[in-house]
Amino acid sequence: MSSELINLSSEFNFFFTFPFSLGFSIEYSPPPDRRSKLESVTTSLNVNFSDYAWSTETFDKNFPLSLRVKEGFIMGKPKRPTSIKKAIREAFSQESIYAGFDGVIEESVVYFDHGIGSVNLVIHATLKKVEAIAHLQQLAMAIINEIREQEDALYIFDKWKIFREAMRGSFESADALYDMWGILDSGGKGRGPTRYVGENAVLRIVDESSLQIPVQEIPTLFAPFTGLKPEENVNLLTLTPGIFYLAEGWDGQIAIVSDPDRERWLTNLWQFATDYAAILHDLDRYLYIRTLALRKEMKSINVAQARREMDAIHRIELSIDVLTHELLPHNFGGIMEEIQVYRGIYDSWNMQTIIESLKNKFISLNTIFTNMNSMVSNSMQERMNITMLVFTVLTFAGILASVISTVDFNNVFLSNKLRLFIISFGTISAGLLSVISLIINRSKFWPRK
Repeated sequence: MSSELINLSSEFNFFFTFPFSLGFSIEYSPPPDRRSKLESVTTSLNVNFSDYAWSTETFDKNFPLSLRVKEGFIMGKPKRPTSIKKAIREAFSQESIYAGFDGVIEESVVYFDHGIGSVNLVIHATLKKVEAIAHLQQLAMAIINEIREQEDALYIFDKWKIFREAMRGSFESADALYDMWGILDSGGKGRGPTRYVGENAVLRIVDESSLQIPVQEIPTLFAPFTGLKPEENVNLLTLTPGIFYLAEGWDGQIAIVSDPDRERWLTNLWQFATDYAAILHDLDRYLYIRTLALRKEMKSINVAQARREMDAIHRIELSIDVLTHELLPHNFGGIMEEIQVYRGIYDSWNMQTIIESLKNKFISLNTIFTNMNSMVSNSMQERMNITMLVFTVLTFAGILASVISTVDFNNVFLSNKLRLFIISFGTISAGLLSVISLIINRSKFWPRK
């Protein structure tokens, strides 16, 4: 690698994404219809959750086609400062790594797709020494821990139930609400903030600076931030103008850029790739919890509940099919640089492993579906048998009455007591035979618990 020196700006940014899962989404629709629905939802959100100014944003023309066909996303920005600065100031004051907080934070909320969005923080900071780069992961974790400890630090998460209901009401008013996992139909409220955080840092090249680093030292300086060994910390975008170096690993993503437009392109790709990872992890977590719960509920579930759960399983299956298609790196990006940016997060978040986990969990869920389907079918058959029993008994009683009437017509008279005995005995005998038949059939075909 070259031994040349590069000049770094003293100004750098942290870019954190805190994903959330609503548990419901905007229904699938063709691009023109989706844009209209997004705009309708945005209009409602400005009423239902007016603490933020909401707008419908269009994906950049340089984005992958897989994003552009979605016609855009919803963004909200707080109308007044939130309490996030307090947590960030405390983190910077605790960590003496030769980096300072500039006091500027760009906070926004983005709703992406599939019920997933994120609270995004762009934190403007200053490098005082080059050595601080090797400790940026340490500072990033301190910031995240402070945010997690201060419950009101992220306004959306602090007001989560209100926000989630505002989103649901806005989806409904736009006639676009889709219960993608059947949670709402089962009586649930939805999901919540995820446990994951996208950790990113952006350094910048300038013409002149007192902060100079040899190019060959970049992998070593970046290693603590990505969590990779220096020799594994390779530049993923060697031929992309405006991005001098990009490293992505298990712990985070870090880049050196020289073009503001490419910086925006990169950070936006980081965000949407992280959103995909978040929805995959949350679906895997939800399937685990729901499968365990259904195994217990199968002992007491009724037909109406079984029908709702079966519908939910169908919805989950559709979600898995759509997600596992969109999630593949070659489906996300159309050119190598898009795929490379995405693949770094795809590998870091173990997305391939989670896809396999989803498929395995769905096999268990499908077994439960089969059992519930058998239960519903047997229940319907039992109801039909009971109905036929009633008709059989009534028909048999009618036949007996007709026979007795025929006997009377032939001048053979029976006493009232004898008539009542014949009708009662015949009817009860027919009923008992039918009930015995039902019991035998039920014990033979009803699924064992």
